[in-house]
Amino acid sequence: MNSSVSVDDFVINAPFVSDELLRMLQIALIIPINCCVSLTGVITNLFNIVILTKLGFRHSMSIGTMALSATDFFVTSLQLGSGVSYILHYTIGDSWIDFLALSQIAIGWTRYAGIYISGWITAIIALERCFCVVFPFHVKQICTKYVYILVLVSIYSVYISLVIPIYVAEKMVWLPVYSNDYNSSEHPRYVWTVLINEEAAQLEILFDTVGVSGFALFSQFSLLFCTAYMTFTLKASSRIRKPCSIAYPDLKPQASAELNSSKRMSCLTRREKRLVRVAVWLAVIMLTCNIPRYIVIAIFSTLPGMHAPVNISVAFFMYDVSDVFANVNCLGNFFVYVKLNYKFRNMFNNFINKRCALIDK
Repeated sequence: MNSSVSVDDFVINAPFVSDELLRMLQIALIIPINCCVSLTGVITNLFNIVILTKLGFRHSMSIGTMALSATDFFVTSLQLGSGVSYILHYTIGDSWIDFLALSQIAIGWTRYAGIYISGWITAIIALERCFCVVFPFHVKQICTKYVYILVLVSIYSVYISLVIPIYVAEKMVWLPVYSNDYNSSEHPRYVWTVLINEEAAQLEILFDTVGVSGFALFSQFSLLFCTAYMTFTLKASSRIRKPCSIAYPDLKPQASAELNSSKRMSCLTRREKRLVRVAVWLAVIMLTCNIPRYIVIAIFSTLPGMHAPVNISVAFFMYDVSDVFANVNCLGNFFVYVKLNYKFRNMFNNFINKRCALIDK
């Protein structure tokens, strides 16, 4: 008798955590954190949009940062709506709306598309910064405003074209729901929910395969490559442009000699250092916050048993945890701008000071 059990059968027949425990963790931990982070993201991205609008759009990169802020605002707003739907699902038991389906499916796919669009815009911004360093005399001809807008429209179009068929297949319908002690004379209660069929399931797999494994991961690699290459090029060119004794004339001769003898020391200007720090921090935040989502998608792609109904609570919980990190990514850009962009920081400080003065009056 063969007693071996496949990994897929084990996943289906042995749920990892009880549904009740996952429900308690969602209510007490994940949902409050997600709502707080989402609300913070909505506020910070509103600041981004207002301040970037005041700074103007003189350069093509300003269009990219505005598109990134608008997309992140859209994502965090949807995530906040998803969190509110979760709360309504657990507080209103007999509602005629299936808030859980609304949160996970109706809102979920648009939110995921926005997250991947945000990743691509970040990669495009990093690519332009790389061009500024590698092709400083041709970057204005390469990265024009019209080219930037065309690239942004193409990114949005690709992901919208992947999401629309899912919404066409997954229709919101009225379904009858009977109580546990249902008898033939009782009328059912109708609930507005999402109807998922085989076609919709295949489209979801296609979205994860093409949108994540293809486009999204490529944007991550592009971001890392552009950031690393830009940093390397800046450091290499700084050693050729001027020695450290010229860059730091106030140093004592002994200290200057030590700096000049060290090949590892790069004499970057303040502007170059700020450029490197902004690019590196944006790349680090984006990569760190997207790793949990890629891990979850890899688990569900390699273990089909995770799609079984018995593990639906585990699936929702894992995706909810990854959503927390995605929201942190969407609000992290604001703190990078405040810390490393002095024009943005001055505009933000002036805005806060004016509001505080109005409150004091």
